[in-house]
Amino acid sequence: MTLSDIPDGLHPMQYAAKLCEDTLGVPKKGNLEVIAEAIEAISKSKLFRGRNDAMKLAYFWLDRRVSVAREQGEKINNLWFIQGGYWDVERPQS
Repeated sequence: MTLSDIPDGLHPMQYAAKLCEDTLGVPKKGNLEVIAEAIEAISKSKLFRGRNDAMKLAYFWLDRRVSVAREQGEKINNLWFIQGGYWDVERPQS
């Protein structure tokens, strides 16, 4: 997936639904709000704060973090999002 594949201007809940369906393969019920709040928090972090496309970039960034964490054997569940586990994902070695 590239940044241009992601729709612009979605609500955090819509980005969360996309992450549930496309990347995580988990039910939306019970996960949607937690993931949407994580996306919104990331969009307001110093990484993307003040950018018009902050929500889209936060979704893209989180999607990549989920993929890398899974490759590293981490279990991704709603607690991972609640506890901010996405901030602790190690960058893959080149």
